[in-house]
Amino acid sequence: MLYTCHISLDGIELKIWRRFRFHSEITFRELHRIVQAVMGWEDYHLFEFEIGDRTILLPDPTYPPEGRVELNARREIVAKHLASVGQTMRYTYDMGDNW
Repeated sequence: MLYTCHISLDGIELKIWRRFRFHSEITFRELHRIVQAVMGWEDYHLFEFEIGDRTILLPDPTYPPEGRVELNARREIVAKHLASVGQTMRYTYDMGDNW
């Protein structure tokens, strides 16, 4: 199944956004790579997806979870977490600047 995604940057007056489609059976790591290409970024920073009370990221064993459910972006399939039309998630790239 193909998903259509609308992504926009928060916190700026002039909205920067993109709309793109992707296959629902990819991992969140693969979705991250697609977002990087669509936004023209170069994948230099950490990232995470937040869906409800779950956080999907590339785990770092030196930093334990901060009281939240953390799932591995290399293993989690998008369709498992996003199954409803209109469902939203937050994607954070570059934890210092919070893009």
